Amino acid sequence: MKKRIVSIVLLVVLLLGIALTVSAECNHEWDFLYEEESSDYYYHSPSQCAHNKMEYYKCIKCPAQCTVTTPLYTAHDFDFVEQSAAYYYYDDTYCERIASGYEQCQKCNYPKPTPAQETTYPPHVFGPLYYMGTLPSGEQWWYHDCTNCGIRIDVYR
Repeated sequence: MKKRIVSIVLLVVLLLGIALTVSAECNHEWDFLYEEESSDYYYHSPSQCAHNKMEYYKCIKCPAQCTVTTPLYTAHDFDFVEQSAAYYYYDDTYCERIASGYEQCQKCNYPKPTPAQETTYPPHVFGPLYYMGTLPSGEQWWYHDCTNCGIRIDVYR
């Protein structure tokens, strides 16, 4: 009976010791392990997007670990995204190309809420020459069309 009581008392003392050890607060002392920056950008505001910098720490007294996340803000990097385009005659050398679309951030994919237009002036791209006939002056009359804007250019030789 005494052995049993002693065993129970020792077991209780052991369990209390374990419980107090596990529940005891650690006055953490953090040791820096490493840091990294995320390559995934996300929308933050109409003028900025962000990505995170993470710093990893480990307590030198217990197995606890900690991660500190800091957002890094940067301006949007907008680029034109074309949805449709049309060509128009501009002059005998160039077409006018008006593209409609929107601007989108290349980092976080945030689209600007307002539509956008982009105008460029590429040179005419002519198709094959077509013979129309010979004029009374002896000149030959040919024409070809621009494959972009459709303008017909007459050529006399």
